[in-house]
Amino acid sequence: MLTGLLTPSSGKVMIDGLIPYESRIENNKKIGAVFGQKTQLWWDLPVIESFRLIKKLYEIPEGEYRQNLKNFTQILDLEDLLEKQVKNLSLGQKMRCEIALTFLHNPKIVYLDEPTIGLDVLVKERIRQFIKDINKQKNTTVILTTHDLKDIEDVCNRIILLDKGKIIYDGPKDAFKEQYGKEMMASFKISHKKVELIAEIPNLEFNVIEEDDKSLKIQFSHEKINIMQIMQKLSNYCNIDDMNTSQPELEDILKQIYKGEKVC
Repeated sequence: MLTGLLTPSSGKVMIDGLIPYESRIENNKKIGAVFGQKTQLWWDLPVIESFRLIKKLYEIPEGEYRQNLKNFTQILDLEDLLEKQVKNLSLGQKMRCEIALTFLHNPKIVYLDEPTIGLDVLVKERIRQFIKDINKQKNTTVILTTHDLKDIEDVCNRIILLDKGKIIYDGPKDAFKEQYGKEMMASFKISHKKVELIAEIPNLEFNVIEEDDKSLKIQFSHEKINIMQIMQKLSNYCNIDDMNTSQPELEDILKQIYKGEKVC
């Protein structure tokens, strides 16, 4: 609906002052889109020919085209790919070319639907960095839908959370984590336990998640107890050999919300 491909059954969609399905051509000149595994690249042609076609379609000025092509080639490491046929590229190579092609005409808004699905860690990192760089340099709005929450952690500063078709949160990522991720995690390496199960000790003020003779993983609210107080309590029941704490992951918070353990 945002790209103009579908007409809403009810309600209204407006993008930068335009109703997408009523102003398809004008809207499409302002946007870019990557839809999962659906490609804009011409399968049997070298990659550079798809870039030249986009240049003609969007009437990109020669200087702007060359500058963008040079920048994107460098950032996404496309130098050795431009003369290769698309059908001979790996999934990660195709997606890097696809991303560059989408941003080639300097769109104001770009929709990325699962852009990192099935890609290896290094390719994902390169694409995420590219999105952040373009957003910073050109103030391009990027709307990203993804099941890889690392994409959101690394790239986005605003979250829109949907549940059963309704928006249940719309706001800054940091505010979301601060509001719904107040519980901290701590992992301990322990020895010489004086009790069989620390989890059964009353009035601990923290929850034991995992426990054995040599390790302990807990969850606690820093509003109720701090890590030094926890270590003092634990030192009565075991030796603490090592310890580290971590903030809750966005994925863990979302799981709790969808399970109904947290309410937005």
